[in-house]
Amino acid sequence: QVRDGKTTVGEFDFIVRYRGEVEHWEAAIKFYLGVGHRKAESDFFGPNTADRLDIKLARLRDHQLKLASHPAAKPLLEEKGLEVVRSRCLIKGRLFHPWGESEVSPPGINPEHETGWWMRDVDFREQFGGSDARFAYLPKSLWLAPLVSEDIGTPLSFTEIDEILTAPRAEQATHIAIVDERGELSRGFVVNQQWLTRVNAA
Repeated sequence: QVRDGKTTVGEFDFIVRYRGEVEHWEAAIKFYLGVGHRKAESDFFGPNTADRLDIKLARLRDHQLKLASHPAAKPLLEEKGLEVVRSRCLIKGRLFHPWGESEVSPPGINPEHETGWWMRDVDFREQFGGSDARFAYLPKSLWLAPLVSEDIGTPLSFTEIDEILTAPRAEQATHIAIVDERGELSRGFVVNQQWLTRVNAA
């Protein structure tokens, strides 16, 4: 933690000796749903709509990655005998695209990035209501890696997953996977009108 008097300037994620040099590494795991034409970083919103890809990247670039050169950080690094020569940002996660649409992403995004889909709750019910499809609800601990059979447990029917989506305290964007007896087929977010309203307002 870097403090300037009583103010916390920021925190280093990692100080790493890499190939003989000391580097500052910032690490982030993020999940964003693309809206509109999806060619700009500002078109990607998090499940919490206050989180947006362009805002996150700006914060990392303009604040976090400059932490090693902040006057308050220099004595802290010197005390430990560290001279940071470079800062890097490592971002993992997924970009989710509207159900049935092509995958489009802003310049600079790794073309091999992990992807998924998202759809409105009304479209989800129209697509899967009355079907024999099976689902798994994904808590945050299962957001990053592909599911294994132990993660899935007993697959949920459409009726069971819809109860989660319509519960009084349901999330605005609920992460689920479509599964079969072999495992995960695909994953995505089902969003409600509140999420869409906030995105439209932004």
